[in-house]
Amino acid sequence: MTEQVGHSHAATTAIYTALSSEYKNLQVRQHLEAAEAEVLRLAFAQADLEAECDEELASTLALQGTDSRRGA
Repeated sequence: MTEQVGHSHAATTAIYTALSSEYKNLQVRQHLEAAEAEVLRLAFAQADLEAECDEELASTLALQGTDSRRGA
């Protein structure tokens, strides 16, 4: 690679191939924040579905209770 970019020393070429700690930290932070947002989105979606199921179950049980009182 040193020959390709025209440098006589590998250390000079290495300057262009290294990533700063700041850049790496920024990339990690962005990916973690994106992952966290996705986890929260999925958790809220699941909570919404569970609430819908709870409402449906409560409605079904209420109807069953009404039906059983009519037959008595």
